[in-house]
Amino acid sequence: MVESKISKGVGEVGQIIMVIVFTALVLGSILGISLFSNIDATGTVANETAYINTTGYTLLYSTETDIVYDSVVILNATDNTTIAAGNYTLSAAGLLTNATAVNYDSVLVTYGYTYETSSTLSGINVNALSAIFAAFVVAVTAFITIGGTLLGILWILPFIKPLFKKNALGMSE
Repeated sequence: MVESKISKGVGEVGQIIMVIVFTALVLGSILGISLFSNIDATGTVANETAYINTTGYTLLYSTETDIVYDSVVILNATDNTTIAAGNYTLSAAGLLTNATAVNYDSVLVTYGYTYETSSTLSGINVNALSAIFAAFVVAVTAFITIGGTLLGILWILPFIKPLFKKNALGMSE
């Protein structure tokens, strides 16, 4: 009778612990992820018509978050000659200005870009989602395996304990 009360108590405590740990796993997974941000968009713009002077020309996508321009090639649209990088500056904000006294009324700008897309429900980062879900499944599997083993041991102890009394195995004193 005492063993059944112990078993029942261990079972109730075990259930409470399992619910708390499982809830912590779920909440940790949900709160620790950012599935709707940090999605990089990349692309290339070829032959964007622009100009280079002291006022400056703002490139496309300049308003995007954390944009980075790379592989910039600028051609003089009049004679298709390449304008050397020392003759212009391109700011992080995408403003193209001249670095010398020479102005170019018509240039063709080709460049690559990378930026973070805005946080929207239509832009779910599937790679992050799959990695986080896989980690969650591994954590839940480990929790169930270890928790089940421990609860099994705690549950069986009251039944095994009487076997270790002196006369329980038929031994003489």
